[in-house]
Amino acid sequence: MAGFLRFTRDEYESITQASRSLPPAESSGTFQSGLAGALREVHPGLAERIAGLPAEHVRLIRQHLQSESVATATQAPPADAAMDGQAGYGLSYREWRVLSQVCALLFLFSDTPLLCKEALLRRIGEESPRLAEKLSGLGDEQVLTLYRRAKAGRRWCP
Repeated sequence: MAGFLRFTRDEYESITQASRSLPPAESSGTFQSGLAGALREVHPGLAERIAGLPAEHVRLIRQHLQSESVATATQAPPADAAMDGQAGYGLSYREWRVLSQVCALLFLFSDTPLLCKEALLRRIGEESPRLAEKLSGLGDEQVLTLYRRAKAGRRWCP
């Protein structure tokens, strides 16, 4: 049994979005056919790939999406304004993970967060242009707060 599957970012986003539209499935087979059906019209090649996966791979996808769904459901709700200085800044778990990874690299070169704001945005833009755009409006204090949280490894620390 394989321990992981590979999908492009676009494929992963499509799978994630399609799975959200599905009712809870009793079995991996039901999940597989529902997911393939949801993808068939927009992404026929990906739908065929999903339909042809062995049961072990479908089970991995299903478990991963369920755990992501639970993680999303248990996150603190985003504030009305995504970057208003509240806990989490409206970042998803995936966005926080990208931010933390990029910050970890930047910590190697500088311990001054405000000096590396542009480097941070540029590097994040390579990984996730949408996230870089989301973070580009941050003020100095917000950058400092995110920097402290990333350095501490705590998304919700004050």
